[in-house]
Amino acid sequence: MLSPLVEFQTADRILSCYILYSMYAPHPISINPFATVLYAIFVRETNRALEMEKDGGFAKNDQFVYVLWKILKGDGKDVSDRNTSPIPPNRSTAVDPRSDHFPLNTS
Repeated sequence: MLSPLVEFQTADRILSCYILYSMYAPHPISINPFATVLYAIFVRETNRALEMEKDGGFAKNDQFVYVLWKILKGDGKDVSDRNTSPIPPNRSTAVDPRSDHFPLNTS
């Protein structure tokens, strides 16, 4: 179980990124002026999560990475929908920031 402080920080970070996304939500993520920052955060946090999991630990930022992934692949509206499915287990190992389905893929 995550400590209350980690849960608060995760929720705060998710909210901050969602606000940056939602200001331009009617438009494609590729024209959002904050998209490159969100992508850079996504890559950094994904690498951290993968490193934690590689060392046998639990990625505490998994929910945050998942929300960024949804936003960057154009499904940000799903984050606010309460009827969507929960975060899949071992999600960070399934997300590759270099994959072709990200509109901002810079690799």
